[in-house]
Amino acid sequence: MPKNNLYFNEKDDIHINLSSYLGYDTILLLLDSCRGTGKSFQADNLPYNQFKKKQYTTIFLKRRPVDITTGYILGIRDEINKFKSEDDQIQFYFRDGDRKEGIVDVYLTKEDLKAKDNVFIRIIALGISSDRIKNSKLKKVKYVIFDEYKIDTRDVRNKYLPNEFFKFQEFYSTYERFAPEGLRCLFLGNAYSDYSPYQEALGINPNEIKLGCLIRGKHGKYTFTYTKYKPTEALMNKLIGDDPNILNDKYERFAILGEAINDENIMKYDHLPRNFVLRNVFKISDKYIGIYKINGSQTDNDVNFMYYAQEIQWKPEYKRIAYVFELDDLTSGSILPSRALMEYLAPIKLAMNFRQIAFKDIGLYYSLQYAYNYIPER
Repeated sequence: MPKNNLYFNEKDDIHINLSSYLGYDTILLLLDSCRGTGKSFQADNLPYNQFKKKQYTTIFLKRRPVDITTGYILGIRDEINKFKSEDDQIQFYFRDGDRKEGIVDVYLTKEDLKAKDNVFIRIIALGISSDRIKNSKLKKVKYVIFDEYKIDTRDVRNKYLPNEFFKFQEFYSTYERFAPEGLRCLFLGNAYSDYSPYQEALGINPNEIKLGCLIRGKHGKYTFTYTKYKPTEALMNKLIGDDPNILNDKYERFAILGEAINDENIMKYDHLPRNFVLRNVFKISDKYIGIYKINGSQTDNDVNFMYYAQEIQWKPEYKRIAYVFELDDLTSGSILPSRALMEYLAPIKLAMNFRQIAFKDIGLYYSLQYAYNYIPER
């Protein structure tokens, strides 16, 4: 069986090989896949190799301090120990109280914990203040791992952070100073959607994402590789098992093929239909989203929706013809949504719930959904 040059355990020819993707040598590797590919196991084993060879610390990213549970931390240890002999098992030492602060340093010996030296892994919540991230330091680091970077937005408790990509950029600019060989990031996700704020910021078009695709590019200083991993035939057979009809189930198509189940009900339309007029403008970060409503009943023959959303270039006259809603004001707490505002925006939310709004691309849907998370129900 061939050896994976990044890990101590032997790999097989069934599961994913992260080494082959890391060979593209880009700053960001974003890899979505179905379940059971072995990507998380390989990522969890990467820190031990790097620490043993060069004393490199590996950073694990989470969104919020509450996501850094004791179970999550010990789960990384257990994955590393899974294929080690009894004599070669490692232990984790950390201060449990650090979890609520959003930065946890994990050591392999009690002595290192006491001396605060030789950090094995550091776990950081991106949502903590930028000052705390900027004031944190490490000796040497090479890899950043963000497992489950893509969330299941069907669960209303799951939210991306406001301006999440900007927060990541602040984090990266801080820690690249401690990376003598360059700082590389592995973003691993389940394919709930073909959208994430990272793909949007990098300019990855959701319409170009297909099973087995490989998209490479550059955004500012960030070179990136994106792939939606296509399982090997052997892994597919293993996941399907003895049930030839299993792929008729929507969840199993997501779990086995990595189909983006969260995107299924989003109505897409590639151009502004005839007789739709601008009604609202949402400003979300640096992006303006125009919401158009049908004006009368005459429009394109294939239109069966009342609203349409597309990204627009800002023009001052929009303030005279549409309601301009700046999400940053709401998330910062500088304004509170009035009853009148909620009632004005409610029809658009209803249109989203009942498939009466179409989108130029699916990223606009998730941007609006994100905006509505900050608007209370009437």
